[in-house]
Amino acid sequence: MDFYKNLPAGVFIGSVSALELYYGKELSEPVNLVLRGSLTDVAREFDDVDFPGIEGCDAVARYEGHTCLISCIDEDEPFPRMPFSVQNLYYDPRRRVFMDPLNIYYDIRRREPRLLDEVCCDEQTVIEGALLYSRFKYPRNRFYRGLDYNWEHISVYEQRLLLSRILKGKYAHRGLDILMRTGFISTHWPELARMDATEHAKEHHPEGNAWEHTLETFRYRKNTDLALSLGLLLHDAGKPAAKRNEGNTFDRHAQIGTGIARRFLERLEFERDLQDEVVFLVREHMLPAFIPRLPTYRTERSMSSPWFPKLLELFRCDLSSTFRGPEKYYEACTTYRSFLKYRKNPFRTAEGKKQLRLYVE
Repeated sequence: MDFYKNLPAGVFIGSVSALELYYGKELSEPVNLVLRGSLTDVAREFDDVDFPGIEGCDAVARYEGHTCLISCIDEDEPFPRMPFSVQNLYYDPRRRVFMDPLNIYYDIRRREPRLLDEVCCDEQTVIEGALLYSRFKYPRNRFYRGLDYNWEHISVYEQRLLLSRILKGKYAHRGLDILMRTGFISTHWPELARMDATEHAKEHHPEGNAWEHTLETFRYRKNTDLALSLGLLLHDAGKPAAKRNEGNTFDRHAQIGTGIARRFLERLEFERDLQDEVVFLVREHMLPAFIPRLPTYRTERSMSSPWFPKLLELFRCDLSSTFRGPEKYYEACTTYRSFLKYRKNPFRTAEGKKQLRLYVE
């Protein structure tokens, strides 16, 4: 998107957004902006301005239909100092030039982020690191090791924004891993932390426990759609509470996870339509494995949903993360294509059987 070329004078693109421009990636939302001016200038130049009280952000606003996180500085004030060296790159859309006030160009070229203050790694640094490593394929950095974190609960708005931004990153699994290892998830999202203590049988899930399996699914996404990503994040959330039953280690975990997913999304105040879509994905995530062998009357309602193609994509990611072959995914796709074909045919049932029609003149 090139909307940034029309930004008002005195507005600069910073942090991960500037890095995306430098690396030739499409700008993802929300876009990080720095405005030389006051909140009055923000209200004058931008639409739908909100002041959520986020650390390092003075306002959230819309510009030409895009969401922006805006920090305000005085005319003679230096740019905000970000914790990781590569985050201190800025782009001036008016002059179409990058600005490097802290001389960190070689870190960007080498793709080696480093902490500017090695002795200081607080909670906000961890959050910035999680965002950074979810967006770019930088070498693994254990900047958070050996430190004790006493997380304070942050607002629901900040939690939702943080989770959405990480999930929209190509390497979301890396950002989520950082939040888990530093205790952020156990403090704020305990229903996710329980998966890290839920072991899998190695013959079925050699990739690891329920949490490690969840992270592995993100490696196989073909896009960063938020509903799909939330579905992947929550599809096995019911396993910690599920019981063994007749050889099924996690009996009814999809049904249990449905309630957990709904409560989690409601607590973070995601939009209702998005909640409904994610809950559908969690509830039905086991179905694609069985639809080739189930009668159509039992699967017709689910396959008629506009969300079913996304369910197939979740199934592909889920299956691929276990290092199994894609045969079951292709079988499910074949069954779904046949269902769509016959559903449009007035002379056949949804299963493809001929049906009699009585014509009266």
